Amino acid sequence: MTWRFGSDLFVIPNLFRDLVFWLMNLGLKAPPCRRGSLLWIRFLSPMKVTLREDTHPDPDFYYQQQFEIYHEPYLIWDRETWEAVLTTCDVYRIEIDGRYGGDVMLEDRGKGIKYIVDFSVLPDYQGKGIGRSAVEHIKKMTRQLTAVTRKETLHFFLKSGFVLRKTMKNYYDRGVDGFYIAFERKPEK
Repeated sequence: MTWRFGSDLFVIPNLFRDLVFWLMNLGLKAPPCRRGSLLWIRFLSPMKVTLREDTHPDPDFYYQQQFEIYHEPYLIWDRETWEAVLTTCDVYRIEIDGRYGGDVMLEDRGKGIKYIVDFSVLPDYQGKGIGRSAVEHIKKMTRQLTAVTRKETLHFFLKSGFVLRKTMKNYYDRGVDGFYIAFERKPEK
């Protein structure tokens, strides 16, 4: 293994590829590219993830972002739906190093209960702990969270402390069920 100090490029033999990918999963940004039998990695500082309230959300921005995240037609909202959601919900941007990386939209249901209307992370940032970090933050903001999610994301929420309350057949589309989930913060002793 060779290290060139004073530079952010390291030459790593393929033998260490698993270690590099493991480090990437810990949140280090490391876009790989092959050069012969070596793997060149550029290490940057760990990603700074911020959940910031968007007090003046732009419907056109969120309308366009959904096409980067969702590919199933039944998940795409029209502009009018975005306008309604953005005017009735608390909107939080998930920012990675100051750039948009996803969003969380919460509807206040009263008595300390928030309903997750939308929770999304851009594909480039999925699987890196960013969603989990955002969920942990919003869990601290309220006594109880509820949502309806899809089969593809159900496991993520269950691992994050939510419990399955109800399966709703054909909720999203014919043959696409919804899963009503809830998280309740335990009272502090």
